[in-house]
Amino acid sequence: MDGNGVSRRAALCLLGTGLTLAAGCSSSEETEGGGNGSTETGAEGENLDGEGDPAIETGDLPAFTQALAATPDENYFFGAVDLETMWTVFDGDGDRRFEGDEDESESGETPTDPLVVNPLSAALIGYVVLLGLGFSAAGSVYERNDRAGGEGYVVFANDTNIVVSDYDFDGIVADMGELDYEEVLLEDDRAVYYDASTGQAVGATESLFVYAHESENGDEDEFDPIAAVERHVDAAVGERPLEHETDDDFEWLLRAGDTTGLVFCLFSDADELAADATDLDEDEFESTEGGDSGTDLDVDDQPYEGAKGGLQHLDIVTDESRPFASAVFTYASEDRIDEERLEDAVGTQAEAGSTTVVRDGARVRVEATYAEETLEE
Repeated sequence: MDGNGVSRRAALCLLGTGLTLAAGCSSSEETEGGGNGSTETGAEGENLDGEGDPAIETGDLPAFTQALAATPDENYFFGAVDLETMWTVFDGDGDRRFEGDEDESESGETPTDPLVVNPLSAALIGYVVLLGLGFSAAGSVYERNDRAGGEGYVVFANDTNIVVSDYDFDGIVADMGELDYEEVLLEDDRAVYYDASTGQAVGATESLFVYAHESENGDEDEFDPIAAVERHVDAAVGERPLEHETDDDFEWLLRAGDTTGLVFCLFSDADELAADATDLDEDEFESTEGGDSGTDLDVDDQPYEGAKGGLQHLDIVTDESRPFASAVFTYASEDRIDEERLEDAVGTQAEAGSTTVVRDGARVRVEATYAEETLEE
């Protein structure tokens, strides 16, 4: 595949084979870990009494932070997939580069470990984002004006789809002017367009290409794609706040979590995520030819119980070809952490003894490594 864009054929291949990959990448017969006593719990951070370094380290904000505009909604959900990971999983013809055991893939077995399931859900949404862009009229505009050579991130944030890259903004403005889109906003550093026939809003800056659609529910859904796209392009150029600029706990998740590979995040402005915060639209996970029902990879909310938010990460291929997962969670107070329940919920398909849980006051970090057989080339 040409790294500068996503062709319609390749986008179809991504979606059509993505679910098969997910179904075949883990099986119930893998080495058991996690909840049967293999989880090791780290000591609480010495910083609880104001002394010593934090037990959970923090670092720089991720490269896709500019795609995470602040929202008026109480809950914030986003998924992110770096394009290098996507091109690693799929070759130029849309074929899987990593083949699990054929019999296991056909058996319909799917991952059950939340440390794997939730990031894979983000990956599936990423495939759908690229598919939707590849089939829209604006997809050709994106393809012609992407200057990053296939590098960047696919981000899904609260029903808005974003590809973070390096763009020829003037080229986008010129090309969008040739299409049947209404110009909604045009400034020196950002633009927004709308196609009433499809209900699609499109926006761009030098670093973001953004699109969103009206809900099929029409008036029953208050989601406004134009407002959503405007919010993201405005925030990317500093005209509105980014989410981490409005909430210290959200910023901590971004700085404490690992943000390469597959990333999945849920967060609430409230003290605790609502019970329905993990109920994503099942339409985004419909079955495709060659794959099982995507609803088998629905969000597993067990690790989020009692939490204000969490950020999960999955590297499907490391230097040792062994998948590595991590997650960080933040709570409104220490007494909301059920450590025993968390230990039982995560790392259930990890290598024995590889799962660790580290507490740092009202914050937790989890890590786990998975068997080499999880993905085989």
